[in-house]
Amino acid sequence: MVPSQSSVGAAHWRSARAVLEGARVRVRSRRGQVDVPVHVDESLRPGLTFMTFHFPDDVATNLLTIDATDPKVGTAEFKAAAIAIEALEA
Repeated sequence: MVPSQSSVGAAHWRSARAVLEGARVRVRSRRGQVDVPVHVDESLRPGLTFMTFHFPDDVATNLLTIDATDPKVGTAEFKAAAIAIEALEA
C-alpha cells in the first residue's frame, strides 16, 4: 500500500454510505489500490469520483490507472478507471 497525499472526490457514494468528510477509504482498481481521505464534492455526477493524478511524486493515483502515454509528445493518456471504494475502520 502506497500512501497518497490526494483525496477522492465523491458526493453521492459518500452520502449513500454515511461516510464523513475526511474519512479514510480504500480506492481499488484492477491495477492497484490506495487509501485516501474522502472529499465531498457535490458537483460530481452520481457514479463519478475524482482524484488528481498531477504531481506523481506526491500522489499515488497513477497506481490505479494505466501507464500509457502519447507516442509523439509523451503526455499521459487521459486517466479513467473502474474503481471500487470501501470505507476503512476509524
